[in-house]
Amino acid sequence: MKHATSTPEQTRLPLVDSHRHLWDLHHLPWNWVRGAALPTEDLFTEPESLPSVLVEAGVDVGYEKAELDWLLGIAERDEKVLGIVAAVPHGTEATEDTMRSLADRSHVVGVRHNLQGLGPGELAARGVVGMIAAAHANGLTFDVCVRAHQLVEVTQMLRRLDTDGTLVLDHLGKPPLGQDLTRWRDDIATIAADPRVVVKCSGLVAEMPPRHQPRRARSEPATAQSSRTVLTPEAAELCSAPLRFALRNFGHERVMLGSDAPVSGKGWVRPVDCIQFQTQLLKPDLTGRALESIASLTAQRVYGLSEPRATVTGAVSAPHGHH
Repeated sequence: MKHATSTPEQTRLPLVDSHRHLWDLHHLPWNWVRGAALPTEDLFTEPESLPSVLVEAGVDVGYEKAELDWLLGIAERDEKVLGIVAAVPHGTEATEDTMRSLADRSHVVGVRHNLQGLGPGELAARGVVGMIAAAHANGLTFDVCVRAHQLVEVTQMLRRLDTDGTLVLDHLGKPPLGQDLTRWRDDIATIAADPRVVVKCSGLVAEMPPRHQPRRARSEPATAQSSRTVLTPEAAELCSAPLRFALRNFGHERVMLGSDAPVSGKGWVRPVDCIQFQTQLLKPDLTGRALESIASLTAQRVYGLSEPRATVTGAVSAPHGHH
């Protein structure tokens, strides 16, 4: 199959990275990172950084407050940090007082307790539902990070959750790229029918089959050239259908862009290139205000963010012809 080279856009479009991770293994223990072939640090220092929402990165249990304090220090120094999705101390045992204390911290716009490690039947249990309800009672969104086989339990959890707050489904629910997507499509369509749920286009690069992944972490800063080694025509083939399916089901007012850097791409992909890659894959289905919605407006509304000052010229080379 031939792939025509795309022409960089000449217009400038405000972009928000709704899902950015930071860590420094010399500062706090994110021990899962050590075994995941990921960079030892990401400090939000790249010159082309986007206005971003920083998302907790799975710091070891007991260090959640220290992680938030560290992220807040970065936010206070860098105006491009628009908000923080904080880890929930005590997980499903968290109380409303815990959520209230998080809501009172500056820059905290939501919370996340990673649910992808839960066993069968646990996701829709009382503890998880209560934790999300406590977040909503304190005006916080809740980011839901699960694997594709857990999406059916997300639908059960939604039926039991009696709140009007917002849930953010991270990484499109981690579709099994390169495999049969029938079950994922069915579950996503069911979840999208609930107006409380919005979805992030983040994380798909990390779900690509191993042959499409970098073999090792990149120790030096990513470049436009290193991004292209990962965001290939084959990557576009794998990611296009799930992205466009999610857009059709959720609609542009409930879709956000997110890089998931440095997890996705193992440090080889610049966040700005990942966001522009998603934009180009979705652009055939979007016009005008709808494109601006997924690029920034949805994130601003969902997380209550200030309007991003920076704009980026959409100049990613996402291949066309991925049908």
